[in-house]
Amino acid sequence: METLFGLVVLTVLTGWALHYYYGLGFTDLTLPLKDIYAPGDGRMTIAYFKMVISGDWAFYDVPSSVFLSAPFEFQAYDFPLPMFSVWLYIKVLSLFTSDSMIVFNLFYISTYFLNAFVMYLVLRKLRINFFLAIAIAYLFTFLPFHYWRLPHTFYAGYFFIPLWIYYLLLLSNKKPLFFKKSMEDDKYSFDCSKKNLGIIFVLILSSTWNFYYTFFFAFLIFFTLISSYMYHKNRYHIYSALLVFSFAVVPFAVNMLPYKVYENLYSKNLNVAQRNPIEAETLGLRITSLVFPADFHRKSSMAEFKESYSKKSLLFNESSDSSLGLIGSLGFLILIFVAFFQSYFSKTLARLSQLNLFALLLSTVGGFGVVFAYLVTPQIRAYNRISVFIAALAFIAIALVINKVVKKSRHKKILFILLSLSIAAFGIWDQTPAVESFRITEKFKTEFLSDKRFVEQVENSFDGTQRVQIARKLS
Repeated sequence: METLFGLVVLTVLTGWALHYYYGLGFTDLTLPLKDIYAPGDGRMTIAYFKMVISGDWAFYDVPSSVFLSAPFEFQAYDFPLPMFSVWLYIKVLSLFTSDSMIVFNLFYISTYFLNAFVMYLVLRKLRINFFLAIAIAYLFTFLPFHYWRLPHTFYAGYFFIPLWIYYLLLLSNKKPLFFKKSMEDDKYSFDCSKKNLGIIFVLILSSTWNFYYTFFFAFLIFFTLISSYMYHKNRYHIYSALLVFSFAVVPFAVNMLPYKVYENLYSKNLNVAQRNPIEAETLGLRITSLVFPADFHRKSSMAEFKESYSKKSLLFNESSDSSLGLIGSLGFLILIFVAFFQSYFSKTLARLSQLNLFALLLSTVGGFGVVFAYLVTPQIRAYNRISVFIAALAFIAIALVINKVVKKSRHKKILFILLSLSIAAFGIWDQTPAVESFRITEKFKTEFLSDKRFVEQVENSFDGTQRVQIARKLS
């Protein structure tokens, strides 16, 4: 009952913040959010939504449409999008409405709630106080990264990440994940408990949600495999990590198979999405981006400071979206400190610090991600996007520290309530930009409505039979 109440509170808080800070009107979702309709990735994203919703292509197949790229057929084989779970989620949302713009808006808005819900549930599993868990989950979903990723819509749903981190913590436990030890013969066997089956289901489902996030997760699994084996000296910890790796990567590989088969048959298209290895350097993560204020901060002096830095920076790009806010930055600094003095802290905090350090080494400018780009493949280039993993680690860390300190107080209940309210109020003010909102400008509103009317007129001039005939001719 308490868990359900927490989710209700988070729903109210998140809905209020979206309306108050971003001016989101829930009454009319037929218009694009902000300027997503501006030329760029946003329009192509909306097209993908419409293809799935209209049934123009099966959500489990490669994106394609006979109604685009005339007189040819549009096919996305040259630009792989192995995101089965995303297309499935869009298809589920389309059961309630066939309006592609409404579905798009529902998809993006729902990520604010999902990110908060999952972080809250993970924090409660880690025995974080009820009020504190709500406050931290609230801030996690309102990372500046979330808002600025509207055109890159599929990065907004980072709700699987707290769960993944929780699973990595389970891998480091004394008891190997997925295995149980017999009391009779002292041998291990696979544990088919509901908990383990649930973990397997989540891993399979999340594997094809976002290929960047799956890539980062795979590296963290590899690191956990080595560290947990070195600590426990038990081969079943290796087996556990390999199983997690398999459930997290194999579904993704299967989803990539049609693209690779097509590439093998027709060779690689060198004119589409070819990345240069040096882009892993320029689009790498910067620690300054994590701990400096968010762009367009509500306090003018902070906003001016960030703008001054951005103008002078030689690597000003999407990495600037990685700000953790003051609360998240404190958690990040705690993890850096713990990494050097692990013996003085809890095992959970020590493990989080190790994961944080490894994520930094992989993603920072000049880090191992650049080595990977040059020696293996440059197709993964924007290593700054690992910032949401670091944010999850940082928020969990500060929640653990506050929880432990306040629990020792005689007036812990009152302290938890006051601290949680303060963290939530200050954090949301600190992390949301001052001059931005989801309101679309008149220019793009007029353009969108004009295009919508035109397309509807074209579509209404053909009945269903004629559309099928045209589709067959074009194909």
